[in-house]
Amino acid sequence: MSINITKQHSCCLPETNPTDHKYRLVLWIVLILNFTMFGIEFVYGLHANSASLLSDSLDFLGDGINYTITLLVISHSLYIRAKASIVKAIMMLAFAFFVFSRMVMQMIMQSIPQVDTMGILGIFAFVINMVALFLLYHYRHGDSNKQAAWLCSRNDALGNLAVLLAAVGVFFTKTNWPDLIVALIMIILAVKTSWYILKLAYHELQHKHSI
Repeated sequence: MSINITKQHSCCLPETNPTDHKYRLVLWIVLILNFTMFGIEFVYGLHANSASLLSDSLDFLGDGINYTITLLVISHSLYIRAKASIVKAIMMLAFAFFVFSRMVMQMIMQSIPQVDTMGILGIFAFVINMVALFLLYHYRHGDSNKQAAWLCSRNDALGNLAVLLAAVGVFFTKTNWPDLIVALIMIILAVKTSWYILKLAYHELQHKHSI
């Protein structure tokens, strides 16, 4: 029985080569891109008073930290990498809580964000994330760490498009509600992704114990 489970798990979650130097280089590139974009979006997000832009900047920060963790454990066993995935998921949940608190503050203050800043940074961030997705595409079906890296960048790209939609909504409605709604959607997406990564890492840990 345990043999069948092992075979099925291996088909769904193939073991990756821990000495994949090409993947390590890709991670370094997307790590630098994400930390750079975090700094830019966080500063301008505060300046523009945009909850959705701040949530997008925190996604970049979370991804940068996630890639850092992945680089630290890439040469370790599947068990260690699964443990690292759990840490990543918990961090994503923490960022989602922070963004939610900012969203509540924006709702109370009822301040209208700067549309031009949201639009320009939304487009720039989308281009950066498309570069990251292109680099990570080949590794999207690996273990939970590699899938987490792919999912984080995918969520960021979707978040960038959502920020652009929020900017359009704020422009036409002259209210902060489109910005707040988009921020809430991004929070929900982050929570769902975190839950998926937690389940995937749990199955990898179970597989390790069944061997």
